[in-house]
Amino acid sequence: MHFADNLLKKIVSQDSGYYIYILLTDYPDKVSKSLKRLGFWRYSHVSVSTSLFESDFYSYVGKKGFRIEQPVSHPTFRGEPVGCALYAIPVTKEVCESATKQITRHAAVAGSYRYSYFGLVLAYFGIKHKLKKQHTCTSFVSEMLHNSGAIKKRLFRRLVTPEHFRRLFAKNLVYKGTIKDMLKKTNSTRARM
Repeated sequence: MHFADNLLKKIVSQDSGYYIYILLTDYPDKVSKSLKRLGFWRYSHVSVSTSLFESDFYSYVGKKGFRIEQPVSHPTFRGEPVGCALYAIPVTKEVCESATKQITRHAAVAGSYRYSYFGLVLAYFGIKHKLKKQHTCTSFVSEMLHNSGAIKKRLFRRLVTPEHFRRLFAKNLVYKGTIKDMLKKTNSTRARM
């Protein structure tokens, strides 16, 4: 388990400004395990939030499409611990507000979108594509970051993988371990503040 305690304390005390949070997860299901093996990835899923505490994370998953994820409600998957890495990207107040608006706007029309298994395959092979009204978890998070101005780097959003996020935000790592331990640590750090 790894925790960047100094950064976490700043985030918890809200002394350090605004952040967008990227949560990479490693669910122990068959699909995730296959994706990781094929792509040589450490994590198989990514979600985004503009608030670490009392907030939801947002993403796309298989049959369900757009999903509001609550790590506190699902710290394990079928009894097994869920591995994760949490990144805190420092942004301005305007960018944080823009990201929140982007997510809210998308949530309002998310019913007209669906998860793109085909897009996932194309991204794996590095084939550029534009599929209307379809997302993978990575294309959704990438789009939210790009449209809000949180990342300036030009990425072809449909080709991004969880591994790209891990590398791109390596210096912004706040936690690496299991969701269950992350929740315990953030709650205990918050209680001491």
